[in-house]
Amino acid sequence: MNKIQPREILKLYKGLLRYGQELKLTDKDFYQKRLIKEFKLNKNLTDEADIKYNFEINSIMLLQRHLRACFGVFLRSKHSIDYSRVPLLKDEDLAEMHVRGSGPGGQKINKTSSCVVLKHIPTGIVVKCQETRFLEQNRKIAHDILLSKVDNFYNRENSVEAQIKSIQDKKSSTSQKKKEKMKFLKEKWKERETNN
Repeated sequence: MNKIQPREILKLYKGLLRYGQELKLTDKDFYQKRLIKEFKLNKNLTDEADIKYNFEINSIMLLQRHLRACFGVFLRSKHSIDYSRVPLLKDEDLAEMHVRGSGPGGQKINKTSSCVVLKHIPTGIVVKCQETRFLEQNRKIAHDILLSKVDNFYNRENSVEAQIKSIQDKKSSTSQKKKEKMKFLKEKWKERETNN
């Protein structure tokens, strides 16, 4: 049986104190005082079995903390969007034209060339943007729209837009199931109350 060294015990209690500073739903001062009190009670232990038992209990508590942290990262990554497949738009692959605008906005729109037409040469996708009166803003918006369309063209169900849509569909289906279950439970409750 390995003897537990005093420095291992100190390291463990320091780890528990650091853990106490990260708590959100527990009073940090209460946790710290309780831990110090426990340390003072256990520092005079001489029986090897008692020392080992207390050391293992506190080690398990720290291990559970690390597992919870890792599991939280896993849960957050489950719903995250993968941007690694988004294609890069090179300037040599784009053809940009500025044409006169039309529609609402008065005479200024009809006189200036603030409408941007972007064409992605390899795929042949064309985007026309005239959302604002300013050329630079229209250029940025057109670039974003073109990037989204090229991503949909190359990646299909793995595109960012498709990933966002699938996440929204999952959320809406789970909320719909919850609503249906609640409705069913309310109907059962009303039925039970009217029979009594």
